[in-house]
Amino acid sequence: MFIFDNVSGGIQKYRVQDPHIFLYENLNYDIEFGDVEDATNSNEEKFFLHFSSLQNPAIRNFIDNSLISGKKIILDIDDFWEVPVTHYLYQYNKFNKTTETLFNYVKKVSAVICSTEQIHRTLKKYNSNIFIVPNSLNYEYESKHVDESENSRFTIGWAGSSSHVDDMKLMSKIGILSKMKNVQFILAGFDNRQINSNGTVSINNNGVWSEYEHIITNNYNLVDPAYKNYLMGYNKQNEYLKVDEQNYKRLWSMDIRSYLKIINQFDVFIVPLVNNDFNKYKSELKLIESALHKIPVVASDLPQYSAVLKACGGGFIVDNKKAHRDFVKSLKMLQNENEMRKDMGEKLYEYCSEHFDYKKTGKQRLDIYNLI
Repeated sequence: MFIFDNVSGGIQKYRVQDPHIFLYENLNYDIEFGDVEDATNSNEEKFFLHFSSLQNPAIRNFIDNSLISGKKIILDIDDFWEVPVTHYLYQYNKFNKTTETLFNYVKKVSAVICSTEQIHRTLKKYNSNIFIVPNSLNYEYESKHVDESENSRFTIGWAGSSSHVDDMKLMSKIGILSKMKNVQFILAGFDNRQINSNGTVSINNNGVWSEYEHIITNNYNLVDPAYKNYLMGYNKQNEYLKVDEQNYKRLWSMDIRSYLKIINQFDVFIVPLVNNDFNKYKSELKLIESALHKIPVVASDLPQYSAVLKACGGGFIVDNKKAHRDFVKSLKMLQNENEMRKDMGEKLYEYCSEHFDYKKTGKQRLDIYNLI
């Protein structure tokens, strides 16, 4: 099988590279990675691509010709395709008609692999070959690279992308730094790059991530004045000398494998999500990543998070109507009850390493590929 590898970040790791490297190394399945030029010269009869690759006209042209010649095309969809107006890709998607393009290909590709039941329910009426393969992790391998050192004080972590503007507005109601003492909040993934509607990238120090930081720090009123000046300099190269003494820490965007390691700096992973269509389609990925480090999660009551946390007891679920109160209430319990925190982290690890292990999902993939 040929795998289009023209993606990056979590998509590249969880949906494109790691699953297929497993098939090649452990199940003797022939895999070839490359771009559209490599695909044109490939003798493979099956081709796999993530749905974001459909924005490349050359890839769309290749798919059209391949389908005409009888080759098999497998499309991977791991996220909701209609983004809210606050999403950084909204204007780009609208300008390029990405939703229309996606459904055009969902209807005619040989098969679709998706990450959640919610996506499956929505797409199954457009294509009879829809399969669910959840995100997964090689816990055995990744666990060898986990640093088990403890933090000097209780650390609350949030990690994500610039697609969470609405969720950050919920964070403003929670008000962690104004309500909790002797804590540090880590914002991981900070990025001042901006994708414009024409696909170009520019630097914007007043963009989405700056808005996140203003919300968390209450317009920097909750941080030390000298530290505020450092943050406003947006200096990626030199870390603030006494950053570990601060109640807030910015971690810049990094490659996905480094990102997995920095989650170990958290004592708890916080996942506040507003109840909208975009979030309903998200996978359990934050739970999967937290489980690697045996870190409990405090999350909004959305089905994909509630189902796992209720099944294993690996954290707290918060009703968004009570978010202003119950997020901090849950965090304080974890801050004060060290054994509870460790126990929840262990339970989350045990559950996710069984249900979201890459060996299990790899065999699922192999069965699907052999059917097509």
